[in-house]
Amino acid sequence: MGGAGRDREAVERPVPWVGFSLACLCVLGFAYARIQASAIDAAADSQLIVAADYFRAHPYLAVPSVLAGRIDASTAQHLRQQHEVNQQRLGASPHLPQLVMREQVELDRLAQQVALKLEGRPEKRFGMIATERNPVTFVSHLFLHAGSAHLALGMLLLIAFGCSLEAAWGSVITLCGVSAAVLGSVGVFLLKQPELAQPLIGTSGLVAGFVGASAVRLVGSRGSRGLWPLLILALVALWLPPWLGAEWSIARDLGAAPPLRGGWNPSMWALVGGLGSGAGFALAVWLLGLERLSAWEDVEMQPRRGGHVAEVERALQKRSAGAQAPRLAGESGSTGGEPSVARAAVELDPATAAKAAWQALGSMDIDPETRRVLEELLAPLVAGASDPAVAQEIEPERGARVRPAQSATSNFDEETEPAGIEVPAFDRELELVSAVPLGLDETGLLIAAGQARKRVCCDRISAIAVAVVEELADRPVIVIDLVLNWKSPLEEPLKVIRLRTDAFDPRSLVEGESDPLAAVRALGASLLQKTGATPLPDEDSIRGEPFAAFKSLQEYQRHVLLIASDD
Repeated sequence: MGGAGRDREAVERPVPWVGFSLACLCVLGFAYARIQASAIDAAADSQLIVAADYFRAHPYLAVPSVLAGRIDASTAQHLRQQHEVNQQRLGASPHLPQLVMREQVELDRLAQQVALKLEGRPEKRFGMIATERNPVTFVSHLFLHAGSAHLALGMLLLIAFGCSLEAAWGSVITLCGVSAAVLGSVGVFLLKQPELAQPLIGTSGLVAGFVGASAVRLVGSRGSRGLWPLLILALVALWLPPWLGAEWSIARDLGAAPPLRGGWNPSMWALVGGLGSGAGFALAVWLLGLERLSAWEDVEMQPRRGGHVAEVERALQKRSAGAQAPRLAGESGSTGGEPSVARAAVELDPATAAKAAWQALGSMDIDPETRRVLEELLAPLVAGASDPAVAQEIEPERGARVRPAQSATSNFDEETEPAGIEVPAFDRELELVSAVPLGLDETGLLIAAGQARKRVCCDRISAIAVAVVEELADRPVIVIDLVLNWKSPLEEPLKVIRLRTDAFDPRSLVEGESDPLAAVRALGASLLQKTGATPLPDEDSIRGEPFAAFKSLQEYQRHVLLIASDD
């Protein structure tokens, strides 16, 4: 199987459930608000017509604010002037003050009925109103939007930036970031608009927090400079509508003053609060090193269990690397799954299947039935290997994956199991420095070792080793060792700088890679190209085609670094 096929291997990425859940709740909240508002508006509209007709019959009364949408100031003035002309033409006497007062009370009562109906609208019940400060509305206001355009813009930015942050931070940290952005947005809004009676609605403050957090994460990222225009565009999309007077995030009452055009509107304070709190939270995550705790930051991905070909390919990779194949989906403690894997492997790649079968037959824990099936599958493969190159290719490899020298005259012996290559190990001292890579350029690698920061020049690295070590942590970890004196005498300690993928994000060192495994492959290939170092155990492993795999760190050091000590 070629390396390109492995690069396309399906991996199970964690679902960004925080981002998708927020988006789904916003869509459901919008649909609910539209349904409820339609019923309430229909009932209020009939009462509004009654109140408006009453005013037209008594235009000398004061216009309630709830009628401002139906009867504006110019219309009211025109009705009054026309009423006065009619009164003078008829020679009617002025209205009695007591009668005018009684009629004003009746008009106010009709207007109050309309206002009470409108109080039942979802944005009035669940929007965040500064004068009331109901803690429940600190969250519920997120799921209400003024219209389809408001919802579409919010969801686009929420999914684009929220899911990106969740991929980097993990769901738990992202949920904490959501809380920080919402509280910061609401806090600044309440501080600057304490007397505003109109409710704040929408996700603009939260999205502004995501944009601020993304900006902080990009400050130290070398390979993501192309995202800055997208961040600036997002800020413009959030800021421009309220500046132009489309104050979506403030659900204004009937008769309320319209928003300013080209001025500072109340919802802008929510944007400022969200932007600042999101950036502050991202800075805290970076300073505390919490991003490394995210499960998504571990580059060792597991294949999807749904695809049989992916299972077979992973098993063959493990076999060819010299490690015992993992049990596959559907197995229950026995090795009953081995024959099915082997049969499928024969169809995919006979040579690799033969190596996998030899490795399996060398195991002490397979049952007799599995051994019989593997021997039957191996027999025709061995019999067909008359070509010396093919015979050499299917010879089993050891854990270090060191290939034996090619021989033009050697033939595969059908009756004799090939002997593995014994890799010599030396009782050599190992001087190890654990480090975290910070940046890679043409001249070298910048690392952090403890509290110190150092630059390792490319010409100082004489060998590079890359391998998967299964028992190094809770999950397999890819180890990248930079050997500074590979060709030195055996009496001299082997000096190694060790990088572990559970301690850094490889995507920050490789431009244009969003997949962690692909970033590790690209990092290995880049280091090999820049340094010209000796690849250990071989060049394919450095490039992840596939990675060599070992059960323990001691096994890896013995087969790859040739260190016999268990230190």
